[in-house]
Amino acid sequence: MSNAKKIVEFFEKSGIDPVGSAVWDRETLNHLVFISVEINDKGKQIPSNYKLSLVEKSAEAEYGNITVVLVNRGDEDIANSIKSLLFRKYSDDVRNVFMNSP
Repeated sequence: MSNAKKIVEFFEKSGIDPVGSAVWDRETLNHLVFISVEINDKGKQIPSNYKLSLVEKSAEAEYGNITVVLVNRGDEDIANSIKSLLFRKYSDDVRNVFMNSP
C-alpha cells in the first residue's frame, strides 16, 4: 500500500475524513491532505485546528512531511483557511494573522 493511502487511513482512523486521496508534491517533497471543515452553530471549526495539528504531527512522525489543506463546506472564505494553515504549521512562531484583500 502506498504512503498516500496509508496517510488517508491514518486520518480516517483519527476521526478526520480527508477529501479524496493524499497527493505527493514533488516540488516540496511532502504529501498534501485535503480535509473538509465546517463551522458549527457556535462558530467553532469542525474538526478543530487543535485536533488537526495533533493528527498532522502524528502522521508526519510516521510518514514524513504532510501539509493539510482545508476545504470549506460552507461559505467560509479563503482567508480563514490560510490563517488556519499558518497557525497549525507555525504555531510556535505565529501569534496572529491579519489579511487585507483589494
